[in-house]
Amino acid sequence: MSGPQPELGHIEVRVGWGPVVVTSHDCHLEKEFQRRYRQLRKAGRSKNQAIAEAEDDASLDRWLIVAPILDLFSHIDEHDGAGEQAAAAAQRGEVIGLCPIPPMLKRGLTGGVADLTWLATIERETIVARLASMTEEGRALLRMALARSSALRSPEIGFLLEDIIGDRIVDARRGTENAAVIELDLRRSGTIRLLAEPGEPATGGPERTRSSAPTSQN
Repeated sequence: MSGPQPELGHIEVRVGWGPVVVTSHDCHLEKEFQRRYRQLRKAGRSKNQAIAEAEDDASLDRWLIVAPILDLFSHIDEHDGAGEQAAAAAQRGEVIGLCPIPPMLKRGLTGGVADLTWLATIERETIVARLASMTEEGRALLRMALARSSALRSPEIGFLLEDIIGDRIVDARRGTENAAVIELDLRRSGTIRLLAEPGEPATGGPERTRSSAPTSQN
């Protein structure tokens, strides 16, 4: 098979191990597993048999999307004031494309940020351990960071909000007390606060029983 035309030159590939945040949605993670479970139940398997057989099939829900967790301070010189300020801003959640991760020293995490501009697709079986599960506050923060780094950058979203509100948006910022709150300053009507209330996946379906099964961000 011939290469690209024109020749693109040198290609660099980086591969390694390290802590990540799973950004795939719950519904994405369990679709194939639950479909196979229903097929097995219709074929006469008991609930436990159907779950066990579906879990043994490594081809189901094989791929996950993850973001690497980076320690921003580990490579900053102690006299690099600007670098320290930039890293501190990232850990406060003020940099688009980065989501702050708190330290969990008992799990080997010194804290840092999840780099949402460096998403990668990996195989489920390459996950060797679950270090932690996110709180509701952490999940809301990650959702907002993902939205800010992708969908919310579209200017059409702002135009649509202005049409709904009936006023011109002159400024927007994240709430200081709640990461899921956005404050919008309007030209005529003052300030309004928007609270993100993302829905949860439908309950009642079977779930994997393996302790190493990854937990997604939402």
